[in-house]
Amino acid sequence: MHSYVAALVLLAGYSAAAPATTPQLPDFNLIYDAPTPSLLGPPPVGGDQTSVFDVASALASATADVTTVASASSTGTAVLNGKRGASTDTASYGAPTSSSSIYTTPSLSSSCPVSTPTASTSSSISGYSATTVAPPTATTCKAEPAGYGPRNLSVTEFQHNVLFTLDALLAPTPRGYVNTFRNVNASVEANSYLGYYNLKSYDTNLCAQHCDNTTLCTSFDIYVERDPSVNPTADICPNPDAITNYKCALWGSSIDKAAAINYGQYRIDFHVVIAASNGYEKTNSTTPASCPGWKPPTNCGGAISASGWHLGSNFFPGPFDPAICAAYAEAQTSYNHAHADSSGKYSPANMFNAYMMKKNGIAQGTFCALFTTILDKSFGSFTGSWVGSDFFGVETSWTYALAVQDSGIVKR
Repeated sequence: MHSYVAALVLLAGYSAAAPATTPQLPDFNLIYDAPTPSLLGPPPVGGDQTSVFDVASALASATADVTTVASASSTGTAVLNGKRGASTDTASYGAPTSSSSIYTTPSLSSSCPVSTPTASTSSSISGYSATTVAPPTATTCKAEPAGYGPRNLSVTEFQHNVLFTLDALLAPTPRGYVNTFRNVNASVEANSYLGYYNLKSYDTNLCAQHCDNTTLCTSFDIYVERDPSVNPTADICPNPDAITNYKCALWGSSIDKAAAINYGQYRIDFHVVIAASNGYEKTNSTTPASCPGWKPPTNCGGAISASGWHLGSNFFPGPFDPAICAAYAEAQTSYNHAHADSSGKYSPANMFNAYMMKKNGIAQGTFCALFTTILDKSFGSFTGSWVGSDFFGVETSWTYALAVQDSGIVKR
């Protein structure tokens, strides 16, 4: 557990511009204590990977944690349309944020899908930059999917290949996307990984099509990777001939250079390295899907800070997915209804705020905050905070109001 988090935030103090009132901070312990998804990026084994997330697991995860009654300190509705007074909860605490990237606008795809990370058949390969992949038990060298780039390049030849550099520098930015980094020798690793495709060439437009056709995808990383021609084994083929793969990795969040931390790994004696890594995203121009029973989403800039009407929060590692928050909100209301007080009153979740939380510029997952009443964007004032040496920033913050507001009274 990270019970020291609140203390660290307080020790950081307020900056000169900090408000006089204390803002409502997210529970950062939820993020620190959350499990890490089995896959943080494309594994260096096998071909295309398109089924990384499990809908059923997501629904179970969103509802299983609701085991206690939740209530808010305030009752009734809030003053809306910016008339509650100045937005005084802007978080600008501790260290300066000049090196941190904070996004506070749109993202997602269609029809309110639900998804949670679950291990795929190759989940034992995490893709970390310093990883050595364990030798397989097979007695023969199994062929890997054939690459479409140059063959038998040494590590040095690969890393200094002019054609790869030109591919990255001259690649067009697909329509609707923004280029966030270019020609980096590392690929992205983050909780928001959705899958990848091997391409026949360095084709940003085709990679964008794959993203457009993938639920929750709002960004992609295209790069060139030096891979073994066969699966290395310690006794027969520890360092096989090299092939070149053009990889298109898909993400359910924005990505930038801060997340490009996978520089390759060793597979037995074979050195996997990466070149020409470019990032593209459409997060800030994509509106999340609507969820059944809830009004269309409203962009609120930062995260909602309104402690009086706050019913509870939870965090789900993975891509940005408001549907998980909807399931969590409905489960909490249902539990509260079933455990109403003696007068038949309970606290309903009449609105939820879903946002992507980033730690040090790297996507962590969907943060869900429940509220008993509808709150407008004047309450969306929390954009980020330091916790010790970690900076937590908010991206893609949206609110969903229950279509038919719940009175919080059991009908007799």
